[in-house]
Amino acid sequence: VVFWFFSDGDFSFLLTLASLISMFGFLMVAVKVSSSKSCKGVSLIMSEAYVVVSVCRLCSIIPYEGYLPYDKSGDWLYQTVEAVTFCLAGSIVYLIRVQFAETYDPTLDTFKRVYLFPPALVLAVLFHPSLNAFMPADICWTFALYLESITVLPQLVLFQKAAEVEDF
Repeated sequence: VVFWFFSDGDFSFLLTLASLISMFGFLMVAVKVSSSKSCKGVSLIMSEAYVVVSVCRLCSIIPYEGYLPYDKSGDWLYQTVEAVTFCLAGSIVYLIRVQFAETYDPTLDTFKRVYLFPPALVLAVLFHPSLNAFMPADICWTFALYLESITVLPQLVLFQKAAEVEDF
């Protein structure tokens, strides 16, 4: 349905579709944490990394058009979905750090941030496209891309240490 209303049938709609799926994933996690009143099984490090991913991506797509989908979804839908994803990831961090902090077990969430952020940043500085023709925005986009590809690692380590996966 979204494809027919917001797309010209162009391949670039896949970027919007991927963002929609990601947004709904964050929505499911936020609902699960809120309804169960527990953040057991959710990695704070992964959630914080997704906040950084969202901020960097928004810095590249709000003021510039180089990384937007070419179809109608790039006019406003893609940016809106990314902004909602940022809000959802931020709310998950809030739920873990503040609202349900007593249910968070930092002894299980031990993945070192130094293995996520510096390698992605170095690669982004060295290897980035120039679709925005503004190097900081291009580096932000590429950093978000590289970081997002490894951001799930803290959650996998948490699953391994907990030796169980929470039911949904």
